Amino acid sequence: MSKIRQPSSYDELLLSAKNLNVDLLGKTILKGIDIELARNDFITIIGPNGAGKSTLLKVLLKILPKTSGELYLQPGVKVAYVPQQMKIPVTLPLTVDRFLSLNLKHVNQNINQVIDQLDIAACRYTLMHELSGGQKQRVLIARALLKEPDLLVLDEPAQNLDVKGQLALYQFLDNLYVNKKISILMVSHDLHMVMSITTHVVCLFKEICCSGKPKDIAKDPAFTNIFGAEMASMMSYYHHNHGGDHE
Repeated sequence: MSKIRQPSSYDELLLSAKNLNVDLLGKTILKGIDIELARNDFITIIGPNGAGKSTLLKVLLKILPKTSGELYLQPGVKVAYVPQQMKIPVTLPLTVDRFLSLNLKHVNQNINQVIDQLDIAACRYTLMHELSGGQKQRVLIARALLKEPDLLVLDEPAQNLDVKGQLALYQFLDNLYVNKKISILMVSHDLHMVMSITTHVVCLFKEICCSGKPKDIAKDPAFTNIFGAEMASMMSYYHHNHGGDHE
């Protein structure tokens, strides 16, 4: 089992799993997962299709049950989760503006700023079921941020965006992490972006194959076994661009 580095103190730990195992319909989905996420972490989970990445997020957040192992979430920590997709019934006349404020105790005064930053002002009064995949994804992220989370959990946030939209989104997340001090746990296939903005990378294929800093992960033989020597060589040119040492 591979494990992410230890946080400097227990008080910094937001979320963790120890020897986590998940079986569904008689199949092993996740095996022996040890993972820890502390304040000021930006961790991205990568891996091939069917590796269990989305399942891991849902089990960590207790959306899906674990088969065995230990889970910990620091009491009082506010978590916002952005799934891969959310289906809004066509029969439900829910506008973007209404969706953003739905079930919130109070609407953040910075709602207009968040809407502008995620480029959804033009569709603010559009019905949710009329949005494109990319627009809906940005709306989901905006709603998550209005909860003012300590930890933002994202499952393939750029999957419905074009290249320009992907770049803008990852730049936004990088700025959010650096300036707002929000910890981020993300699943992504966009390896180039992952290597440039993430503090730690976890390579998953039912179990954690390798984990570490982006500049080191591509050198791990397990990474090469999963993604191939060509991808590993390409990734070695991408370096983490934040200043300082987040450990």
